[in-house]
Amino acid sequence: TEGTWHGIGITEGHVTSIVLVKNNLNGRLPSGLGRLPFLKTLEIPDNKISGFIPPEIKKLRDLEILRLNNNQLTGPIPSGLAMLRKLKYINLSENNLTGQIPNDLDRLTYLFDLYLHSNRLTGAIPDSLAKLEYLENLDLSFNHLTGSIPSELGNLVHLRTLYLYANKFNGRIPSTLVNLERAKGECLVNDNALYTRNTRLIQFLNANGREIWSEEQTIAPKNLKIIDAGPDSITLSWKCIPFVTSPGSYH
Repeated sequence: TEGTWHGIGITEGHVTSIVLVKNNLNGRLPSGLGRLPFLKTLEIPDNKISGFIPPEIKKLRDLEILRLNNNQLTGPIPSGLAMLRKLKYINLSENNLTGQIPNDLDRLTYLFDLYLHSNRLTGAIPDSLAKLEYLENLDLSFNHLTGSIPSELGNLVHLRTLYLYANKFNGRIPSTLVNLERAKGECLVNDNALYTRNTRLIQFLNANGREIWSEEQTIAPKNLKIIDAGPDSITLSWKCIPFVTSPGSYH
């Protein structure tokens, strides 16, 4: 019956929404979710849900909003997520998800928001993310992502926020990221191993960042040596690496 279940929306006899925010729920997501083909909204954030995201989620072909953030989910992001072509909003942040970001998410052509921060994701940023032409917000911060930042991300004309801080990215920051200025966007790349000599990009990163981004990069020291060792301590020496844009040395 319509309107009789807490957090469950029913339209014409079909379950179309599940919204159970901060309900102290635990256990696992049931595979039976895949038997709700008319579901448009699945929001169960801020609970204690554990285990894998069931692969049956790929059957929710009408799903537009997926919010499972701030739970205790583990395992990979389901490979079938890209089959949900109507998705506009994904938030899987603040869990314990592992593995790589699926490389076929460019099939989600209507996606506006992708939040994957505060997990344990590894690998590189898939180039396919740069094909999400309507993407406005991308947050991959606080993971274990590696490699370089795809320059194509700077060509996303609707992108307003790009959070890549607290990962293991290295190399040169693409100069294309300065294009976020057009949408008065924000780009945070702190706590990686990145650099740039592009003056305009440096000004943009310094202007919209919460901290001086160049002071929050970690570069491995050169010529690391153990020059003294005692029973309870060691003394190390290394050659400092100077900043490429300002006086001082990297941490």
